Amino acid sequence: MIALCALPFMPLNMEQGDILFTLLVLPALFWLNCTARVPAHNTPMLERLGALSFPLYTTHPAILLTISYLGETRMMQALALALAIAFADLIGRGGLARAARFCARAMGAWRDEQVGVLRRR
Repeated sequence: MIALCALPFMPLNMEQGDILFTLLVLPALFWLNCTARVPAHNTPMLERLGALSFPLYTTHPAILLTISYLGETRMMQALALALAIAFADLIGRGGLARAARFCARAMGAWRDEQVGVLRRR
């Protein structure tokens, strides 16, 4: 980690720094990442963050763009961040799937009711 922090201050041009970083630092970081062990008490939190990451990745651009039309203030940025995380959490927990199933059941019941009314006529 110290080598990574010291790299920008080394007397190297851009190409040499890129080569050094790619050949020495990245493999070391990759090795550290692959050999790391997660403490058992952190597993639930990491699983929750893992479930949140892909929905957040897929939905945040639309939410941030939509909120940006309302303004570029700090308040709007905070609102966009909160909405993006909340929406991703809803998707990650399967909340949208449950809502869609509920709507489908409700629409199915309504359709069945309408068909029954038509058959009675």
